[in-house]
Amino acid sequence: MNKNGIRFFLFFLFISNLIFGQSNFVSPLSYSGFGMPTNKGLSADMGFGGANTGFSDPGLINIANPATYHFLFYQQVDLGFQSQFSNLSLPNGNFSTAGSRIRSFMYGFSVGNKFGFVLGLRPYSTTNYEVYESSVPNSSTLISNYFLGEGGFNNATIGIGYRIFKDSLNIVSLGSNFNYLFGFQSNFQYATISEAGSSNINTKYLEQFGISDIYFDFGLHYMRKLSKDVSLGVGATIQPNQNINSNHLSLFSSFSGSPGAEIPKDTVNFSTDTGASTLPQFIGLGLSLEVGRGLVFNADYKTTSFSNAKIINKNLNNLDRTELSFGVQYMPNVEEVTKLLKVTKYRLGARIVNTGVIYDGSEVSEFGITFGLGLPLLKSQSFTSVNIGAEIGSRNNGNIGTYSEQFNNIYIGVSISPHKFDRWFVRRKID
Repeated sequence: MNKNGIRFFLFFLFISNLIFGQSNFVSPLSYSGFGMPTNKGLSADMGFGGANTGFSDPGLINIANPATYHFLFYQQVDLGFQSQFSNLSLPNGNFSTAGSRIRSFMYGFSVGNKFGFVLGLRPYSTTNYEVYESSVPNSSTLISNYFLGEGGFNNATIGIGYRIFKDSLNIVSLGSNFNYLFGFQSNFQYATISEAGSSNINTKYLEQFGISDIYFDFGLHYMRKLSKDVSLGVGATIQPNQNINSNHLSLFSSFSGSPGAEIPKDTVNFSTDTGASTLPQFIGLGLSLEVGRGLVFNADYKTTSFSNAKIINKNLNNLDRTELSFGVQYMPNVEEVTKLLKVTKYRLGARIVNTGVIYDGSEVSEFGITFGLGLPLLKSQSFTSVNIGAEIGSRNNGNIGTYSEQFNNIYIGVSISPHKFDRWFVRRKID
């Protein structure tokens, strides 16, 4: 990639960073640890349940396994969007929430037949919650507690994949992502005490946690041709426990007015410090079976060791997160390039997740069914496509009346590649 290519990526990275922001989805579960983790998959992957560790496609970037980057046939720019709609049932009532965001920006390209590179930006986790509790200890006193959270962390990635071996039946490749994690998370706790015949007593506690550091993850991919029409892909990824530089701020004060629009009065305590936080270890294992050129079956198992993670040397008190996902992709006729319905990729999948988050003494579990379409732009004569995915799912902690959520996700991704006779960022010579 020449200087024009680098400028192109930096320009889109700058624009994406301006409009990326953090999620405006309100979720009580994001109070825990680093916030709600974001699935490591682009819009196309979410159509088949996010089962992507062993999957490779020359027309798609697979950010979940960097060892697959060298499979890219053409340069790719992938921009992903997400919308979510949730109905939650909590002890203090029912409510609905919705939000949208840019989910990812990725640019991938291959160099020769052995190397592939990916540059990108995506959210790592998000924090956005509002919880209200009240009690009446006596007839003249009302105690109200408000818990608010906002912010989250973003992930900038430079990834490389390398094919280390290839013969007529086997392909073995390795890869790594070099990630820059940055952002902050703010947690507010407000307490107001209202007593008849006296002024309110209002206190506020702010705890802010920031990250700015580099971490790594690694991938391995093996492809075996089982017969003329059947190929098996096996993938494995690992993100080891890694210490990252962090900063911490705490503020305890009194205020007048209402939470969120308070007027500060006195600062009781203020402190800042820095230290090491520990990212959780992540392991992903996946299988991908391709039958013919149009049918693919995927299966993944992923686990994240939140029980070993820390924020400024403080344990998160979470359980380990585990996820089992399955997916299938079908394209009716690879050769029929003039009929859209024949070359559309139809996707179906499912996810079963133990989130590791404890709510009211019990772990929250999650289940989702996904659907998707990969719509090629036939007139472009390239790998350019629009990928649409939808997920219907639920979360609950198994205790009736404490936490229950029904959610719907919509994923839209635009994957752009050059015309088959074009090469981006290559200077042409005219004789």
